[in-house]
Amino acid sequence: MKHSKILRTADEYFNDLPDFPYLPHYLEVADEHYGNLRMHYLDQPAIPTTASPSTDQHDQATNNVANTEPPIVLMLHGEPTWCYLYRKLIPSITSAGYRAIAPDHIGFGRSDKLPNREDYSYQKFVDWMVEFIEQLDLTNIVLVIQDWGGPIGLRTLAKMSDRFAAVIVTNTLLPNCEEEPKGVADWPG
Repeated sequence: MKHSKILRTADEYFNDLPDFPYLPHYLEVADEHYGNLRMHYLDQPAIPTTASPSTDQHDQATNNVANTEPPIVLMLHGEPTWCYLYRKLIPSITSAGYRAIAPDHIGFGRSDKLPNREDYSYQKFVDWMVEFIEQLDLTNIVLVIQDWGGPIGLRTLAKMSDRFAAVIVTNTLLPNCEEEPKGVADWPG
C-alpha cells in the first residue's frame, strides 16, 4: 500500500514555464503512512560579489556569527502556490551573494501529493521541513515566510533556532492563541 496512492505530477508539465530557468532538485522525507515522499526544491548558488553578505556587514547583522559559507535565503511558500512564486526574487538574492533555496511543500508543485486531505497536518508540514533542513545541513539561514509558510517556518525556527540567522515575515499569520481567523480552521490538520 505504501507509495501506491502517492500522486506525482509528470515533469513535462513543468517544461517551458515563463521566467523559470531553474533545474529541479529532489530529496525524500519520511511519512509514517506512505513511506518516503519526494520533495522538490530549487537551490541556486550565491554569485560571488566583492561586498558579499558573508562579510563583516552580515556578521554584525546576525550577532557576529562567523561562517565561511554564504548565507542561505530559505523561502517557504504558502497555499496554493509553490516555489515558482519566488522565481523573480531568486536572481536578486543570488546576485547579492546569498544562496537561494525554495522548496515545494509536500502536496504542491513538483513535490509528491498525498491523495486525501486528512493525510496532511500542520505537524507533518513542520516535520517535513525540519527533515529537509537537516538533510541539506542548512545553517546561517535567512528565513523568508509567506502565507502557510509562516506558521510552518516559525514552528521550524522554534525547533531548530541555532540554524537560523534572521527571519523575514510577509503576508502570513502569527499565531497568538486567540480564536482562529476565518479560513484557518479549514486548514488541513
